[in-house]
Amino acid sequence: MTGINWRQIDEPLFVRIVDAILDRIWGDWGVAPEGRGGDAGIDYRVDGTRIIYQYKFYPDGGNTASRRRHIKASFVDAMKHNPEEWVLVVPARILPAMRAYVLGLSDQIKITIQDQPRLDNLLAKFDDLAEYFKYRTELDYLHAQAEMLKVNPVFRGPEDVDNKTAALKRAVDASDPDWTFDITARAGEIVRTLVPKHPNAALRSPINIRYTALIPTDSPESRQFEIGHTYGFAEPFKLAGSMVRDFRITGPDLVAYEGAIGELEYHPSPGSPWRDTELLVSDTDGRHLGTHLAQSRFLASGEKGITIEVKIGDLVRMLFRSPDTERDAGQVDFTTADFTGRPINEILTMSQFLAQLGQGGDLDLDFGDQLRMKISISDIAADWPEVFEETRAIADDLSVIERERPVPDSVIPRR
Repeated sequence: MTGINWRQIDEPLFVRIVDAILDRIWGDWGVAPEGRGGDAGIDYRVDGTRIIYQYKFYPDGGNTASRRRHIKASFVDAMKHNPEEWVLVVPARILPAMRAYVLGLSDQIKITIQDQPRLDNLLAKFDDLAEYFKYRTELDYLHAQAEMLKVNPVFRGPEDVDNKTAALKRAVDASDPDWTFDITARAGEIVRTLVPKHPNAALRSPINIRYTALIPTDSPESRQFEIGHTYGFAEPFKLAGSMVRDFRITGPDLVAYEGAIGELEYHPSPGSPWRDTELLVSDTDGRHLGTHLAQSRFLASGEKGITIEVKIGDLVRMLFRSPDTERDAGQVDFTTADFTGRPINEILTMSQFLAQLGQGGDLDLDFGDQLRMKISISDIAADWPEVFEETRAIADDLSVIERERPVPDSVIPRR
């Protein structure tokens, strides 16, 4: 049993329950059209109109002429979309005469009935939905929680910890049909991670965050925010609570909040999958200096350009911030790993690459599929740190060593 008395619910609640069940079953394959008052025979559809659901709020399963007329009219409207299956959903047990009528509407497509027993079975698979919808008022829910908490608060062993933590998680899950929190404790702080229960959660129950950022002009945060706004946020970005005003989250009661915060941190999206890329380096006269195998991926986009991440092995990482127009100058950020203890051939490759970049020409990124990007590195070379000269010397020395004798497996620092 799900605890839902289908005879006592009203039509809006019936629609919400069925929508929530179907969202869990079909994920982003399913959608409930807006404006279902003139729904053209569709209350919920799957994979375009491959499967069409029609809701009928009949508190009992009686077989009346009026109901048969309305059901047939909805069925005829739905058939205009050429579905493979048509599903009738009602909150009562359909009586045999009505069941026979519905299933006999056509032998050309599959017809299915989901009445009270079927809805109960489906809700039993999603116990958080059953828990959420069976409480018709907040007072009912509070009474139920009070009964649940009539337990000894002492933890007498690991099993107690597991059971009481699981009970808390079930209570959180039952608080909203679309969203929940994963809860962890880190260094004495409770961390809540918002998790959608189904792919349509953001459409069914939108969440918005609004605030005013007051960032000092000359601060590192100001520079990082400017880059992120222009080319997209490719790395985590933090604002201290003192820089955030009028913070507000609107949405379901489970997540709604308004007030001060300790810190606001952006995390970038994972980015696109890595793809093999060739890096072609040329000098200021256009002379080809070298070709290097790398991997690249799209990370983010902003108001005026995009950010692409490129890596050569795990020794060199580059963030290319490319503008949308040629009149704007792009940016490149380099990060190099510690070469100590790395194989000689890797150090040689990286040193040669960095030496070639220092000659200040162009860097071509060949992504394959006739997709290329050219970036001028003359500005990079002009600002190259003095240690670059040491890198160039290392590359030259290693080249000589490689020609004259076998290359050792790795570099061991002298103690």
